[in-house]
Amino acid sequence: MHLKETIVTTLKKKLLGTWRLTEWKKTPVDSDDESDVFGSNPTGYISYTPDDHVIVLVLHGERVTPSKNPPTDKEKVQLFDSMFAYAGTYTIEKDRVIHKLNASWNDLWKNTVQVRFISFEKNKLIYTTPITIDPMDGKSCTYKVTLVRG
Repeated sequence: MHLKETIVTTLKKKLLGTWRLTEWKKTPVDSDDESDVFGSNPTGYISYTPDDHVIVLVLHGERVTPSKNPPTDKEKVQLFDSMFAYAGTYTIEKDRVIHKLNASWNDLWKNTVQVRFISFEKNKLIYTTPITIDPMDGKSCTYKVTLVRG
């Protein structure tokens, strides 16, 4: 087995399973003003399966609770704007995981490729992104996401 294959195999073993979001930070490219993307207490999970599938769900920490069922049109917009979700497949390289999306909360992301640079600190999985366009405000930024085991 080549060194590159060994690194990828080791990373896959470390990634497999479910991770719980603890922090999601955004930094605009034109400043150092880091902010919480979905509040200070977001709820979120990412699961990696052995057959190379990935599922992501993130909810804002202060989501609106609808006043009735079905929610009002205003509440539906608030609910949509306070979530982030996608599913697809993944591949691993020596310092990153690449998500190939085939379903998304926002169809603009369907059939896109999302790169996440990965590192581990003790029991934490840390994602950082290349410069990207924020799907909520359309501005260039980078993200740092911290997760722990399920």
